[in-house]
Amino acid sequence: MNTPVSFEIAKLLAEKGFDNATDTFYWLEDELNPEVIYGKTPRQKFHKEYGGSLSAPTIAQVVMWLYEMYGIWIYTVRDYDLPKFGYAIQQPNIYSVLSHLHNDFNSSTEAYSNAIEFTLNNLI
Repeated sequence: MNTPVSFEIAKLLAEKGFDNATDTFYWLEDELNPEVIYGKTPRQKFHKEYGGSLSAPTIAQVVMWLYEMYGIWIYTVRDYDLPKFGYAIQQPNIYSVLSHLHNDFNSSTEAYSNAIEFTLNNLI
C-alpha cells in the first residue's frame, strides 16, 4: 500500500483532478522512461521547464482520495487456498459490489492497481 502507483495511473489521476501533495513523483525528462523520484512535490502539475514531473501517490493515498472525493471504497481479498488476490469496489448508494474475485492477481499491490485503474477509467 506504500508503493507508488504506476506512471499510467499517475497520468489518469492527473486527468481526474488528483492534486494532493505526495512524497514521490515521476521525473519526465524522458517521458518514455519516467523515473520515480522520492522527495516532496507540492501538486500534480507538469513542470516542463524542468523536464517535467508528475505526482506519484502511494496506493493508500489513492484509495483514501477515492473514498474522500467519491465515496468509492476499494479493498483486496484473498482466497487462502490459493496464493492469488482479487479486489472489490463499493460505491455509495449502490448495494452491489463490483468485484474481480477470481484471484487473478499475484499480489495485493497488483490487485489494488487494477482496481484503481478500473475505477478511474469506468466509475469517475
